[in-house]
Amino acid sequence: MSAPFLLAVCRRPGAIADDEISFLDQHTGLAPGRGLDVINLLDDGCPEPGALELGTWAGVLITGSPLSLTGPLSPDPAHERLRERVLALSLRLVQEDVPTLGLCFGLQSIVLALGGSLRDDVGEELQAPV
Repeated sequence: MSAPFLLAVCRRPGAIADDEISFLDQHTGLAPGRGLDVINLLDDGCPEPGALELGTWAGVLITGSPLSLTGPLSPDPAHERLRERVLALSLRLVQEDVPTLGLCFGLQSIVLALGGSLRDDVGEELQAPV
């Protein structure tokens, strides 16, 4: 059996988080317990990015988030913890050349880890399918 993938979730549980996992299952065959290990970067009990043994996984997927990497810092400590964790994880993934798929917020974090920049002048309303 091949190594599982790691899914780093960047949002609170709910319809959109469930839809992301359902999408991955539908299009990749990966689901929790079936080739996909899941951590939520917002959880207090989530391991810090520096403590993750990235060689355990075949690759890493980083989800979207309702939060921004381009706007002002949030007064919510959970949001700032997520921002720090996703950027630290993305930097490690780039430095260690780990196969990675970033979905929206996840892709933005990879862009920043690669030294790129983001624009804040384009956007769209996001919602889970009804």
